[in-house]
Amino acid sequence: KVQEKGCAGQERRQNPRSPPLITRRTKRARNGTHHYPPKAQVKRGAAFGHLHLHRRGSKRKQRENKPRKTPRPKEGLHYHISKGNNNTNEWVSEMGDMAERVIAAILAQQDYKTTPDQRQRAYEFLETLKSTPRENLNIATKLITHQNPVIQHFALHSLEVLVKAHWNKLDNGQKNHLKTYAKKVFSNGAKLSQNFLREKAIDFLTEIAVRDWPQRWPNMLQEVFAVAGVNRSDGDDLLMFMVLMLVRNLASKIIAFDPNVPEKRCREIQVGLQASMAPIRFLILKTTRKNLGPPGRKMNPKQAKIVRTALDAIQACIDWVDPVFIYGNGSPQDLQQNAILPILLSL
Repeated sequence: KVQEKGCAGQERRQNPRSPPLITRRTKRARNGTHHYPPKAQVKRGAAFGHLHLHRRGSKRKQRENKPRKTPRPKEGLHYHISKGNNNTNEWVSEMGDMAERVIAAILAQQDYKTTPDQRQRAYEFLETLKSTPRENLNIATKLITHQNPVIQHFALHSLEVLVKAHWNKLDNGQKNHLKTYAKKVFSNGAKLSQNFLREKAIDFLTEIAVRDWPQRWPNMLQEVFAVAGVNRSDGDDLLMFMVLMLVRNLASKIIAFDPNVPEKRCREIQVGLQASMAPIRFLILKTTRKNLGPPGRKMNPKQAKIVRTALDAIQACIDWVDPVFIYGNGSPQDLQQNAILPILLSL
């Protein structure tokens, strides 16, 4: 009906002689029961017949012609953690205001009650933090100790973005600090509560290895093998699974044709993997045999994920790996003990 007939304000603008709308305010004004401030002039509005007050004075036209001021956006974020538990509040008091703002922005993005404007401001604030290497490094390395998995994931993702976008801007001291911290995160991988946090930790370690291994970080693979206890009978299953993900990621970088990884770096990574193929084969055989079990046994989802990761690593290496990796040295005994082919056939 509004589209067909138009509103009253439109009719008044088209026909100024049309009678004004009668409202409660106009009735009170006609009856003399409505009191206005002194020195004020009553003028009927052009739209909807409202009554407006305009004080007399020489600045009246200036106020009418003055453009409307647009509100300035508030600088930074002013969220507050109102629903946090005692552990969160104690942790924030130790970290300071910057950590509180970062945590509030992360939680605001996850809260369905957040308005679109607040969510946009939180996103812009977090993206600004990621674009500043020093603050990103200081905050992210401290947020990993938080108990909320969402905040831990953001911290690991921020470190991954830091390596991807700002690795060449860091000095040698900061690069060595990141390498040491990446090994520390890997060694504490069993303490991470969720599997997606372990995958994100391996992505962070992979991005550093793609840029510095094996030329400027030659002992990286040997160190993670030693921490996981691959050659020990009491090795940590979760850490060995994380090493499998690391091998899979490095091998996938060679065949994925990633534009961020130059061809020269792909060849150097391939040479490093070929030199470490003996312990890698031992790792794949150990994890797959342990999780497959006897023929005909049904695997649980955790075991199936580990075996699938091992198969992804084999698939990434199959094009350039030595045939001994698949078939063994030719003897039947070595084929059953040290070759990958029997495992593939059992699947």
